[in-house]
Amino acid sequence: MNKMMQKLVIVGLMLGLAATAGAGSITIGDFSTGNDGWILVGNGENPENRSMERVPAGSTTALRLNYIPTGTGTDATYPGWVGISKTWDPTGQDGIYQLKLPVNSAYPWVINVLASFNGVGEKDSGWTFWANGTYTFTAASFGVTAEQFNNINGVRITMDGTAATHGGADPLTGTMWLQVYDVVLVPEPASLGLLALGGLLLARRRNRAEC
Repeated sequence: MNKMMQKLVIVGLMLGLAATAGAGSITIGDFSTGNDGWILVGNGENPENRSMERVPAGSTTALRLNYIPTGTGTDATYPGWVGISKTWDPTGQDGIYQLKLPVNSAYPWVINVLASFNGVGEKDSGWTFWANGTYTFTAASFGVTAEQFNNINGVRITMDGTAATHGGADPLTGTMWLQVYDVVLVPEPASLGLLALGGLLLARRRNRAEC
């Protein structure tokens, strides 16, 4: 491999790494300004018992969803479900393969994430107990194809309070809460190395021409 070819390979790899580092993810909720277009949703029961607010969360900002029961103590009842929702224009999305959703709550409780896709409609991931942490969703999470997942255009996060086992109500305030922060769509890493491959192919062509 001559010096010119070596330089071309290095440039190609550098371009590939730059693409990987610079492409980043699409933010659909960091809540740094207002609620970033997220709205409060529910099942129509007792709308006065739910609210959301923007709160500090360490070095970032979170959207806190509050769920206040009717009654207190052992007589507390959490009717139906409450959640937050956001839709967006998927134009320009390319190779999206992950939805990352960091959450933090007073207690683990039953959550369902529902996503909307162009030409498909809304699909849900299923009710499940969540602890605190970052949850990652892919096409398989919603039973759609990779192409359909790339056209994701909405997310609805709901928490179910219809049964006592579905949440951990604070015994003092009777309020359950869930914080969501830094919600992002992540592009496929494999698609970000195309520039690097382009540099390698260019180097090979030049090498053949010199032979």
